[in-house]
Amino acid sequence: MGVHQYFKSLSDLEKLYRCPGKFKFQEHSVASHSFKVTKIAQFFGTVEEQAGNQVDWKSLYEKALNHDYNELFTGDIKTPVKYASKELRDLFSQVEEQMSKKVCDKRVSKGISIHLFRTV
Repeated sequence: MGVHQYFKSLSDLEKLYRCPGKFKFQEHSVASHSFKVTKIAQFFGTVEEQAGNQVDWKSLYEKALNHDYNELFTGDIKTPVKYASKELRDLFSQVEEQMSKKVCDKRVSKGISIHLFRTV
């Protein structure tokens, strides 16, 4: 997968809607969810800095922005389902890891820096 396909996949996150939760009042995409998570992480990072703690902003932003990127492969699976049992969670983790590795291996073989595509 090349850079064009990667950027297209980011647009695909806008079309992938998250599963409805108990307190969900409106539909939102994985992309909008990731943006909200990133803004929340930014807020807490600022609070930590103001309290005198050092914040690794690069790591914070990478983790917040990419935390649900694997949902391109699996869709949004509700947390209670993912964590229903250790065996099920391990299986989901294996699938996510294998799919991410497959995509990253293709990107690295084309000379694209892997750190741009890192997920949490």
